Amino acid sequence: MTITDLSSDTWKFDLDEPDDLSVAFIAQYYRVHIGDLNNLINQGFYISDTYEIVDENGNEIDVDAVSIYKKLFEIYYFRKQSKTYLGAGGVDSVVSVTQDGTTFRGVERNGIAKTYNDLLKESKNDLKNLVNNYKFNRSTARQVVGDDFLGDDCVRVVDPRNGNSSY
Repeated sequence: MTITDLSSDTWKFDLDEPDDLSVAFIAQYYRVHIGDLNNLINQGFYISDTYEIVDENGNEIDVDAVSIYKKLFEIYYFRKQSKTYLGAGGVDSVVSVTQDGTTFRGVERNGIAKTYNDLLKESKNDLKNLVNNYKFNRSTARQVVGDDFLGDDCVRVVDPRNGNSSY
């Protein structure tokens, strides 16, 4: 998957084509933050000369890692939006104004910022679950403890008092 494909997919489907954001901006975010993805999931993805996201073996990024990568951008976007609406340039706090038969209704900027903060918390929780599932699905047993490797000449004796065994 290329950075451009990932960026346009994020802009169009995940964020529903926001006016204040461009595909180029999202692509730049993904280029700069590939290390964040690698640190989260203990992988070695990088962006090739053809803008493909590949691992150190040249394999294309898998869909689970793409989901985590997208969630990283979503968290960034919601944090940015929350700060924007809490700042001095945020939406005016007028709730309703009526003049000459025309009514204007605005939303309080603190309410909008609170909504973005709620989305931010939900996205962080989703990211945590995605990362845990990613790591769990790729984990392997490092050691299997048992006595199935002993030869035929070993005799196993079980103590009837406590069930412990010895050889």
